[in-house]
Amino acid sequence: MTTARDRWEALAQRDAVRVAALDPLLDPRAATRPGSRDDGGVVLEDARGVVLGLARQAPAASVWTAPRGHSLSLARSADHAAEEVDRAVGEVLDRWEAEVLLPDREAGEATTVASVSVSALDDDVVAPLVARHFGRAVVLAVRRVRDGDAEEPAQARAGGGVVVRPATTADAGAVVAATVAVHRADRAYGFVPWLADLEERLADGVAAELGAAPGWTWVAQRDGAVVGVCQVEPPDRAAWITGATTAGPAAYLGLLHVDPTARGAGVGRALVASAQARCAREGVATVLLHHAAASPRSAPFWAREGYRPLLTTWSRRPAVRPAVRPVPGADATGRGT
Repeated sequence: MTTARDRWEALAQRDAVRVAALDPLLDPRAATRPGSRDDGGVVLEDARGVVLGLARQAPAASVWTAPRGHSLSLARSADHAAEEVDRAVGEVLDRWEAEVLLPDREAGEATTVASVSVSALDDDVVAPLVARHFGRAVVLAVRRVRDGDAEEPAQARAGGGVVVRPATTADAGAVVAATVAVHRADRAYGFVPWLADLEERLADGVAAELGAAPGWTWVAQRDGAVVGVCQVEPPDRAAWITGATTAGPAAYLGLLHVDPTARGAGVGRALVASAQARCAREGVATVLLHHAAASPRSAPFWAREGYRPLLTTWSRRPAVRPAVRPVPGADATGRGT
């Protein structure tokens, strides 16, 4: 007997061909996240069988994610008009809210989030997500390592007397401070949680990373003070994310921060150039990174550095939409009559 999970797995496998054609650098499994049969997922389907969704619930995996999260993976049949896909995706999203999110008593709290990750080039799903109050939260971006990257930047220098050098364990405090600054900046866009004990949570992990992966973190110094930090997870430490791309081995650039007083002098570019030079020398094929989709600084900067969107995570916080009450005297568009 064919189960709903059987239908999901079969459709996700067929849909992988479409996703791969959209973007050869994206491993389709990064969007469908097939998982295992014991992961507790709930399969949702539109009435015509055009789109299937696999809904899961998971606690926060890191300081960057909401304490309680719901995710939905989507797969669809090929050769359907955009209007049909729009309808079917919308129907699955509505079933997700009605059958999975609303029964969760905590899903209306501000600390919850509902997320859908799709190929950054999959335009057909955008309209139904926006119509249901989802916003572009996070972009996973990718860049191929180039032959010229291996050339060490000239003395790894930026302007204004800033020098870039590999970090040591003595720089752990500066790396923690940089991470806290990025966390605070990304929190402004609505999807990163506030954590009172953030520095304490980070301290041990940062020190361990500096010791376990020496030479993969860089600091920019000016007059003896650290004004910028860049940190990369090499392929052997980044397996949690590098499967998102078909072009491996891949590294993950997990942190870039430049002090506001040092911005505009090429510090960020010098730090990234040092990181990419190390990746090139180590035989890394691609570099991945996340950035806040709404940040007015991140997207332009990373585009100039050669990174482009690979996977987009659309999120809604709280996970359940607040009840919307009609305005007296308004028409269907919300405008006054």
